[in-house]
Amino acid sequence: MPTTARAVACGVPLLRWPLALQTSLDTLSSPRTRRAYERAVVDAMKALGILYPADIEAPALAQYRSGLVGRLDPDRPDRLSPATINLKLAALRQFVSFCSVTGIVRLSKYAITFGRSHRPLRWNAPTRC
Repeated sequence: MPTTARAVACGVPLLRWPLALQTSLDTLSSPRTRRAYERAVVDAMKALGILYPADIEAPALAQYRSGLVGRLDPDRPDRLSPATINLKLAALRQFVSFCSVTGIVRLSKYAITFGRSHRPLRWNAPTRC
């Protein structure tokens, strides 16, 4: 049974992610944080191909995280800094946590943290001589 159909059968509210995102962003006080989180979640939802928050699944979150971490490689043309990756993951974590607390999505706390701790990513830059 597709996730969306399963969500409807379980009584999970079915709404599109942009509406859930706007409601989630309303809980944030800083306008800069709202803009940054909105961009990050929009990018993630498009990359994951998600239409409804109820379609968010743990393996997809873990795969998205792995894809971002893979972009730490300094030789990649689309390289991201550790701070950018941490921001994108924090935004997605906040959105998925909000959806979980409000009953829009049913995921465990472990799945929401992408199977990892909340420790930020670190990248050791080469030292200069």
